[in-house]
Amino acid sequence: MMDLHTVESFFQTGGPVPDVDPSELERVFYVFGGATSSPREKAIGFDVAQLESQLGPEADPLPLWYRSAMLGMLFGPFGSGQLSHWLHDGKVDPVVFRVAASFPIEKMQIGQIRDRLPLDVEEFFKSVEAEAGK
Repeated sequence: MMDLHTVESFFQTGGPVPDVDPSELERVFYVFGGATSSPREKAIGFDVAQLESQLGPEADPLPLWYRSAMLGMLFGPFGSGQLSHWLHDGKVDPVVFRVAASFPIEKMQIGQIRDRLPLDVEEFFKSVEAEAGK
């Protein structure tokens, strides 16, 4: 079970967000509202124990939550609609989760103010296109 110290430590250390399993990322993404729900329907907080209960025994909920949140922002205003063609009947194409599971994303440290997401948005879109072309 994760404690507050673990959560604080995740954000205090900075650095890259660990890679995650794409299928676990997909599960967490839909737990938090997916790509089609309105901002009012999306979860803004979560119970770590509840999230852990839905994941496999090896899954680390913090990197999964963080990557899911970044992906949600890319489907929203930060993505400028560039992921919309990867959305079919409310479901995201698996290629997006494969890329998002390991794409370089930096942890935002506590108190850090940023004017952009902690990832290269254009490179993310290019990576999705490249992965889809395989």
